[in-house]
Amino acid sequence: MFGKKDISVGLDIGTDAVKMVQLLKKKNEVELISFGSATFPPEAIADGVIVDPNSIVEAIRKVIAESNTKIKQVKVGLSGRSVIVKKIKMPLMSEEELRDSIHWEAEQHIPFSIDEVVLDFQIISDEKNEKLKQMGVLLVAAKKDKIKSYMDILSQLSLEPVLVDLDSFAIANSFEASSEIKDDEVLCLLNLGGELTNLNIMKKTSPYFVREISVGGNHFTRAIQKEFNVDFNKAEEMKINIMKSGLQIFSKKAAYIDEGMQFIRGAGELEGSRTDFKEAEKKEEIPVGKSEEERMKMVIGSVMEQLVNEVRRSFDYFHGMGEEKEIKKIILSGGTSRMIGLVDYFSDIFKISVEVANPFANIKIDETKFDIVKLRELSPVMGVSIGLALR
Repeated sequence: MFGKKDISVGLDIGTDAVKMVQLLKKKNEVELISFGSATFPPEAIADGVIVDPNSIVEAIRKVIAESNTKIKQVKVGLSGRSVIVKKIKMPLMSEEELRDSIHWEAEQHIPFSIDEVVLDFQIISDEKNEKLKQMGVLLVAAKKDKIKSYMDILSQLSLEPVLVDLDSFAIANSFEASSEIKDDEVLCLLNLGGELTNLNIMKKTSPYFVREISVGGNHFTRAIQKEFNVDFNKAEEMKINIMKSGLQIFSKKAAYIDEGMQFIRGAGELEGSRTDFKEAEKKEEIPVGKSEEERMKMVIGSVMEQLVNEVRRSFDYFHGMGEEKEIKKIILSGGTSRMIGLVDYFSDIFKISVEVANPFANIKIDETKFDIVKLRELSPVMGVSIGLALR
């Protein structure tokens, strides 16, 4: 019915699930052709490294069958500790000149050997200063072994990667397509994944500060697992039930800031931004006699406090870079964004507008063809795959 060249497939390989979407891109509209999601064991990826590729292959195979995907060309996203994004200042030059010199410049800014990474860059158009002969550049580096592990999985499924992008950029792409962005508005996109939270502060449509926080949905699950002495699957079930219950989980008090956390000025990254947040899973000393409901609130609140502190540190660092404009809005996505009360909690903490992304907005959907209830439920976790497919 449709030519293959008109259909774009986005594949999001998360830390415990894969999501796939097929979009038909026409001249004046984008139409949903299919979508799907499947989980795999969280231990299949350990510390950002794929250790059980077969589980991921089977999950993708399941999604392909569920979404009836026939297209073999896919666009895939990357995230994790093997991916570095930094904004740097460079002398004013053409894109061609920058491409010739970026390898030399990158050696000063990335913690890996230059031979171990694939480099890319984006010139930030409104950070060109003719007077100072300087310009802002977003530098991206991804380790080759990380990319190869993804390519090996796709090869087993006879899938051809036609584009590799960062999850943070894909989320931004889906948000731009689904929302109206004011020219002077500064936004923060927070994608709450399984093991990581992608933070992307945007000015207009340009990413200005990108960071990954080592707190995600699985940290809540493991904290529940530890507190109630249950296995991971039972803890996940308990977390999902509490997310949907409507119970007031979060305290109205503002999260504290650990004054001992210091910034490295000018490094383009927060000190400790690659910290392994094992402490986020440590439980507080919960008094004897507390009800299960109270224990659950304290466990979830403790992990959320870690996340809030890191987001606030990121905001402070963004302004410490000399950025004068205030962040006006937070856009949440990812599975944890579906937690009832989270929007109000973040709004109370940061004193700004907060909303949950709807990446399916502005995409034509045939309601006779799709399970709309399922689509709405999955919407917050489909941002990366949709953003990739829109590229």
